[in-house]
Amino acid sequence: MLFCSVFVIILCWSVSTVYGIEKEKSGIRIRVTRTGLDYASALGSAILDDEIPNTPVPDVTATITRGPGRGHVILENVNITLFKSPEFSYILHPPKNLTFLTKGGFVKVEGDWLAWYKVLFNVSLSGKINASAGDIDIRMSAEVIRTPKGLPEVNVTSCSAEIGDLNLEIEGGVIQWIVNLFRHVIAWNLKHELAKQFCVSTQGILMDLANRELQTLPTEIPIYEQFYLHYALSKDPKIAKNFVQSQIGAEITWKGESATPVAPIPLPNATTRANASRMLYIWGSDYVLNTFLYTAHRHKAIQFLISKNMDTKIAQFLKTTCMILCIGRMVPEIGKKYPNQSLDIHVHSSNPPLAEIQPAGAILNATAFADIYLSPWNETGNLMFRTQITFAGSLGIRMVRRRVVGNLSIDNFHIQLVESHIGKIPLKALVIVEDAAKPVLQDLANKHLRRGLPVPTVKGAILVRPRVKLLERAIEIETDLSYKKYFPRRIMKNWKKVGDKLLNN
Repeated sequence: MLFCSVFVIILCWSVSTVYGIEKEKSGIRIRVTRTGLDYASALGSAILDDEIPNTPVPDVTATITRGPGRGHVILENVNITLFKSPEFSYILHPPKNLTFLTKGGFVKVEGDWLAWYKVLFNVSLSGKINASAGDIDIRMSAEVIRTPKGLPEVNVTSCSAEIGDLNLEIEGGVIQWIVNLFRHVIAWNLKHELAKQFCVSTQGILMDLANRELQTLPTEIPIYEQFYLHYALSKDPKIAKNFVQSQIGAEITWKGESATPVAPIPLPNATTRANASRMLYIWGSDYVLNTFLYTAHRHKAIQFLISKNMDTKIAQFLKTTCMILCIGRMVPEIGKKYPNQSLDIHVHSSNPPLAEIQPAGAILNATAFADIYLSPWNETGNLMFRTQITFAGSLGIRMVRRRVVGNLSIDNFHIQLVESHIGKIPLKALVIVEDAAKPVLQDLANKHLRRGLPVPTVKGAILVRPRVKLLERAIEIETDLSYKKYFPRRIMKNWKKVGDKLLNN
C-alpha cells in the first residue's frame, strides 16, 4: 500500500520546484497528482490481497487468571486463510509528510491452541481455533527523503493499527468451563497481535522492499558509447495540497566526468489542475540536451567524413578531374596539382551546438568547419581549404516508449570560406561542398536524435499514452503509469526479520 504510493511518487524521479516562482534551477521536475496517488492506492490494495495471507503470525500467549486456579494458553501455527484488503485513502501534509489510512477489509485465521490449568492438579487441553474480524484500520505516516548519494529513501515516522470485533471459535477441550476462562483474553491478545502484525508487515514491505529497490536505481545511465546521463535528487521531495513534487539535477557527460560548465535554465512555473486527469507530469529543461551537445563537441564526437565511398553523386563531386562538375573543375589549381584523385570533406563542430525550445517549436543552431583534404584525409594531412558551416534547424520532439526522441529538419544553411591553401576558391565550389554536407549532416543528426533520451523509471514501470508539449526552454510530458512487476512471495520471509527490528527500535 504505502510502498506503492511512495513508489509512484518516485517512479520516474526526475524532478521539481518550490511553489510559486522557482528560485532554484534544475534539469528535470516531476509532479505526481492525486490521480497518480489514487492509482497507487488501488495497486497497494491488490498487492496486499496477494501477500498478506503469506504473512507469518507470531505465537500468541496469555495467562489464565480467572477461576479457582492459574494457567497458560498459547496459540501456535496461526495462518491467515483469507484477507480482503481494506479501502485506502491518504492525506497530504505539506511540506514533507504523507499519511495513509485504511478502512474496512476482512481477515480470517486458523491455528492450534494449547492450555495448561492447575487447580489441585495440572490439566492439559488442546484444539483448534478459527477467528475472523473486519474493520482493519491502519494509519501510517511517512516521508520521502534524499540520501547523501542523491537517491530517494522512505522513512516511516509512525504506524498504528486496529481491528474491529473479533469472532473466535474454539474447537476441542473436553472441559468447557476451562476453555471459557481464557476465551476472552486469548481473543483480545490475538486481535491485537494481528493488528500489530499488519502494521509491521506493511512497514516491512516499505522499508525492506521499497528502499532496497530504490537504492538500486542507477544515478548513471548509458546513452550512447561514452555518453552517460547523470541524475540525482537535489533536495527532499516536496508535498503540496494536491500533488507531490521532487527536484533533480540532470546532466549528460562523458564517462568518468560528473559535470559540465553549461548553465542550467530555470524551468517554467508548473501549473496543473487540482483534478488533473493524468498521473504524472514531467518537465525537462533544454539545458539537459545542451549538456549533451557540449560534451559531444568537447570530446570531438560531432564529426563525420564525406568521401567517395558514400554514393555515386558525392563521389563525382569529390573528384579532382572530371568533364562536367566536380571540385577539381571548380578549383583548377586542385585539378592541376592532384589529377585523377579524390577529395575528402571532414566536417567537425567548431562550437557546441545550442538547442532552444519555445512553445512555437524547437530550434537547433550549430556551426562547424568543413575541411577539404586530399583523400585519404587522415593519411595525407593535405588541407586544401577550410569552410565554416552555420545552420539552423527545426527540431521535432516526441515520446517513443520511455524515450524522448527528436527529428531535425535543416531550414537555414550557410557556408563561407575561412582559409585556402590552394589559391582562390570560387563560390561554385562552396555550393558543391554545401550540397554534399547538408543532407549528410541532417541524416547524421537524426540518427542520434532517434536514439533519444530515456525517462528513468524503476523496472516494471510503463509510461502509458505519454504526450509532449513544448514550453519556454522546456518540454512537458504528461503520462499515466502502469506497474507490471510481480512481487515474489519470497519477500514475505523478510517481513518478520524487518518487523522484529522495527519493534526493537
